[in-house]
Amino acid sequence: RRGCVHADSLTGFKWLATCAARLCGERGLSHLLAYEEAIGYQLSPLVPDKDGISACAVFCELAVHWAAHGSSVRGRYEAIEREIGFFATHNGYFICREPSVMREIFDSFRKAGASCELRLEAGEDVPAKAYGATSYPQSVGDLRLQSVRDVTLGLDTAASDLSSPLPATPKDQMLTLRFEDGSIATLRGSGTEPKLKYYVEASDLTGRAAAQQRAEMVAKVVIDNVLQPKRYGLQTPSV
Repeated sequence: RRGCVHADSLTGFKWLATCAARLCGERGLSHLLAYEEAIGYQLSPLVPDKDGISACAVFCELAVHWAAHGSSVRGRYEAIEREIGFFATHNGYFICREPSVMREIFDSFRKAGASCELRLEAGEDVPAKAYGATSYPQSVGDLRLQSVRDVTLGLDTAASDLSSPLPATPKDQMLTLRFEDGSIATLRGSGTEPKLKYYVEASDLTGRAAAQQRAEMVAKVVIDNVLQPKRYGLQTPSV
């Protein structure tokens, strides 16, 4: 849309900035934005990292530009929503102190669709094609799955060769579930804390509240059917 190119990367600006620089170099593109869910923005190729100062400067430029055209940043944002739809997220985490439990949760999902003889051992670098696309379930609760990206195994069922474009992380658990309604849920273990994190994205053409409701519904379905806190003894974070 409008000649822009979008790409995913692993978490962290060493991955985001490197991905952006590579795409700009290979395709002759201009860097516009690199963004991390945990509120980090890179709007200039001159600073290959998240940078609040340059982000603030660009935001001020946007405000001045749209004010000069009789609008505002919020007005422009709402115009974009009317054009492409309303988007919402619902994110959170559970405490998971045992790495073996973390692995069991993710491996249970991997083997839910069909029997699978291969077992992912701790630290073992398992080839992506060792798990076929048929080993994943076709749905989560009442939500039909369109595809699964398994970064741990370097596998993506949406790809013709089943290979994920993201670097495999065999020692860390990470799954992205893409649903037929367009919603996305990413599950991953934190690399620094005993947390199992989930990130849900959803959209709706009718309004912001409907998009948020959909995101919260998808999160509940994923929590109830994949994470299963009671079954695995996951703890909710203390307030």
